[in-house]
Amino acid sequence: MSEAARFIRDFGRKVIQERQEAVLRGDDTPQDILAHILRVAEEDPSLTLEDLVDEFVTFFVAGQVAEEFVTLFGVLQVMLSHFTCGFYLLLAISLFFRMMWLS
Repeated sequence: MSEAARFIRDFGRKVIQERQEAVLRGDDTPQDILAHILRVAEEDPSLTLEDLVDEFVTFFVAGQVAEEFVTLFGVLQVMLSHFTCGFYLLLAISLFFRMMWLS
């Protein structure tokens, strides 16, 4: 497992354990995806902490990718309103994402 994957999984494990402790203390916790994952885990005791970490990492990474595309969409909107520099900006973004996916 790569160092980056280990870091994300450790982060997810820490977040899950902190949220579980907060719920046990009766703290007010947000009703988000993690709350749903923890509710499902309560209903299905066969799920392990590592199963929960898998689900957390899936949503965490998906959120990062979605954020990148929302940012790209915003940049494209700006480019369309300023077409003269838009072509060069689109070319730069295209090259950036190509390099990012190849590395």
